[in-house]
Amino acid sequence: MSLQLLRKLGEAALKPQNVGGVWHKAQISAKNVAKLRREALLATGKWEFEPEPKEEKPRKPNKGHKHDRQKPARMRVIAENLAGMDERIEKHRAAKREIKASLIDRLTMTPKQLRQKAKSG
Repeated sequence: MSLQLLRKLGEAALKPQNVGGVWHKAQISAKNVAKLRREALLATGKWEFEPEPKEEKPRKPNKGHKHDRQKPARMRVIAENLAGMDERIEKHRAAKREIKASLIDRLTMTPKQLRQKAKSG
């Protein structure tokens, strides 16, 4: 019966149909289609209802990890910051030396007075 349906309706019998907005299942089941296909391949060596191979789309490359993507920009910023680092370290050390109380101040002042002097600059 399915062979007669296939001859009568052709490829339309193998696919589901959308009729008036309602989908109807294929008139020949996939199991019977497979059986008919095997028989046709054994008898004639060809199956005329072979679907066209789908075109493979090229895959998009993965995004990767965020830290890997941002590493060049981060390294550029680090290099810029390192360029003036010697001067900044010297300024920092000089400021620390100025804040540090002298020996006389340390001997005569209380810890609270030393903190206040360091805070005021």
